[in-house]
Amino acid sequence: MLKEFIIKNKNQVGDIKMGMSREDTRKCFGNYKEFKKNKFSKNTSDKFNSFTIFYDENDKLEAVEFYNDSKLIFNSVNLFEQSYDKLKNILSKEDNQLNIDGNYTTSYKLNISLSSADNNIESILFFRDGYYD
Repeated sequence: MLKEFIIKNKNQVGDIKMGMSREDTRKCFGNYKEFKKNKFSKNTSDKFNSFTIFYDENDKLEAVEFYNDSKLIFNSVNLFEQSYDKLKNILSKEDNQLNIDGNYTTSYKLNISLSSADNNIESILFFRDGYYD
């Protein structure tokens, strides 16, 4: 059974809150695998069952990426059940200034970024204010 995460606001998805400590996320979500995303990463990340948490230099949660084996609910809609085009349309009702770059769509108002392939959502990233600055 898929774990359900309800998007409460741009700073909280389910029990995941922007700014949480690494220690608190590990206590909350259990088994994880720590890894470095790439050679430019300033800190390691934690991979849990259906999502990855990224931390800043102070071990505070700055972003979480969900994959299509998650159940993400936004305004009563399961996001991973939507096509990329339909999800862009849903987001544009909340943010009329989406940044669309091929298979990636980002809303800086909602702090959400979509990644797709063949009109299917591959991952959804939620990030703290200033994450892309």
